Amino acid sequence: MTSSGTTYLYLNGGNGAAFNTAVTSSIAFNAGVLSTRGFAMNTGANSTNRLAELRFNGGTLKATDNNSATNFIPNSANLTSKVQAGGAVIDTNGFNVTIADTLEHDSALGATADGGLTKNGLGTLTLSGANTYTGTTAVNAGTLNIANNTGGTVTYSGLVSGLGGTLTLSGANTLNFTGGFSMTNAASTLTATGSDVRVNSDGVFNAAAVTVNSGGVLRFQSGTQSFVKGLVVSGAGSILSFEGANATHSGTGDGNGNNGLQLDGGATMNVSAGTVVFNNSNRAFIQTSTINVSGGALTINNALFAQQTSAVSNVNVSAGSLTLGGSTRFANNGTATLTVSGTGAVTWANGSYGLSENGTANVVMNGGTLNMTSSGSSYFYLNGGNSAASNVSSVVSTISLNAGILSTRGFAMNTTSGANSAGSNRLAELRFNGGTLKATDNNGASNFIPDSANLTSKVQAGGAVIDTNGFNITIADNLEHDTALGGTADGGLTKNGTGTLTLTAANTFTGKTTVAAGTLALSGAGAVASSPWIEVKSGAALNVTTVTGGTQTLTNQVLSGTGSVTGTVVIGAGSILKPGDSTDGSLSAVANAGDGIGTMTFTNLTLATGANASSPRVLLTLGGTGSHAADPTVGAQVSAFKDSASGGLYDSIKVTGALGLNAGSTIQVELAAGYNPVWGDVFNIVDWATLNLNADGTSGAFTTADLVLPTLGNGWFFATDQFLSNGIVYVVPEPSRMLLLATG
Repeated sequence: MTSSGTTYLYLNGGNGAAFNTAVTSSIAFNAGVLSTRGFAMNTGANSTNRLAELRFNGGTLKATDNNSATNFIPNSANLTSKVQAGGAVIDTNGFNVTIADTLEHDSALGATADGGLTKNGLGTLTLSGANTYTGTTAVNAGTLNIANNTGGTVTYSGLVSGLGGTLTLSGANTLNFTGGFSMTNAASTLTATGSDVRVNSDGVFNAAAVTVNSGGVLRFQSGTQSFVKGLVVSGAGSILSFEGANATHSGTGDGNGNNGLQLDGGATMNVSAGTVVFNNSNRAFIQTSTINVSGGALTINNALFAQQTSAVSNVNVSAGSLTLGGSTRFANNGTATLTVSGTGAVTWANGSYGLSENGTANVVMNGGTLNMTSSGSSYFYLNGGNSAASNVSSVVSTISLNAGILSTRGFAMNTTSGANSAGSNRLAELRFNGGTLKATDNNGASNFIPDSANLTSKVQAGGAVIDTNGFNITIADNLEHDTALGGTADGGLTKNGTGTLTLTAANTFTGKTTVAAGTLALSGAGAVASSPWIEVKSGAALNVTTVTGGTQTLTNQVLSGTGSVTGTVVIGAGSILKPGDSTDGSLSAVANAGDGIGTMTFTNLTLATGANASSPRVLLTLGGTGSHAADPTVGAQVSAFKDSASGGLYDSIKVTGALGLNAGSTIQVELAAGYNPVWGDVFNIVDWATLNLNADGTSGAFTTADLVLPTLGNGWFFATDQFLSNGIVYVVPEPSRMLLLATG
């Protein structure tokens, strides 16, 4: 069907002239091919009744020219474009045409789906109407462009399929797929430019590329989708969102965005529900973009974060899970930040390239969990990829442990020799601020945290929390006070979990040291000399057996708790031993350390000279006793309790080896509030295997004058005659009262 010149074929009233004012025209496409340059409607003065109808029922409408100023099928109140059971078949035939009219479902079909739309031929078919047909949309060749620029919503309740063509959506509109989506030809593409595409159905994307740009949004809200090749999201405001769907991406990834996942240009990817897997075997390119995981499960294998020097990649996991698998490269050349918070769970598996390859990498733990693993038996490199001397010009990596749990086999630093070996620019920093660092294996030949000039392990206000988790690990780096705190104490060190944590550096953190479970060992030069308070809780141990010189001397420190200390310890100048748990474990309450009742056990213990009643070496509290002598004036009745336990009623010290005392190594005893000892009460406050009363050989011998006891009322007092032999004090009458008792 042709018309004269460059005009279109009028469906009503001849041409644009105002005559034949009552016209009804119809074209029924039941089979065959109708070719035309396009249709037009008479819009003259008498055109209001000039009606026309296109009935699409399986026949083909074929274009013979490009659109110019007029649409291939115009949008007119007097034109109806019905899609019937056979469907609308449009062949663009290499041209670019626009259908502005609504392709509407034929109401005669009722709820039965119509035949949908099939787009054939090269060229572009643009749909700018708010189409309501309900059948399948198939793009077999060329491009189908959904461009309803009025900002309306277009819903496709039938299957939308691409067999080799391109589906594009542009303008401020919404396209909602509720029936299904299938792009099963490698030449197919889906592009959303500034538009909102919503998939609420099962779908297969075997397209050359699925592209979202210029503020477009691609939302997978329900159903199960499978991606085989490209998925590219770029541009500020562009969003890829998984809100309830299950999706799997298994592309082979050739690194150019044609295969695999690519996020760039300020794009955002959101996962809030469902299971989403990007399993391409080569690379997923995450450049300047943001990934938010607030639910569901996201897996990205072989991801390359911030490859470009100027790239800034941000990954936020607040709930749900994220798994980074394969050979993930984080901060390849640019800056990449992973933030974990809330209940988010991240697994960084097979991290053979480490935290940062050649850029700036930041891991921020504000909650949740992060499990960092590496290939084989190697450790997780904090700088410079792996141990190979490559890509090592300038690296800055930080891990901030503010909350949550980071689990790992251990960390390593790139120290490979050669032209590109670790240098002054290959820096890494661990920031301990209340989050937990948890071991997942024993140390091998390397330390859990190595000693490196290029690594800084800062202890901030929240403190370092290490959970050995049943393993034996060593931290060789100095856990140092964060200078940003100035003179304010940091959060110190808390050792949790069974197993042994060994410190081999002279640590300079200034907060409290708490051994809550397992063993904290100091070895070689290992020390916590700047920590003002060391608390060893019940069942836990402090081991100083292998420190240099064989003796650990505490200076200006408080030692408290109900655990054990293995090795030789000296309570030195300015220090005090206060057995018992503490009601308030915060450093600000150090004056009340050990205010509970308990027993501490030592292998070898020495109390240095220089103490007095106002500043003793030991402070013991008596709150009761289960040991009572019927007649405490009979020595044998008292000494019978020389091996008795305190039963949790009074503080005591048990030394399984040698106890060393000196003149001036004052031991002070006080009474718990409300407790009044009575006749015959016996307290076995110190036990030892061997006793040296002049341990330093120069200060003179310890005597009972160095044992400071409280004054009792009612004519009772503490007898000390069995202290130097049995470590016992007991209650007897004062001499004057004894005389009265003897005379009746």
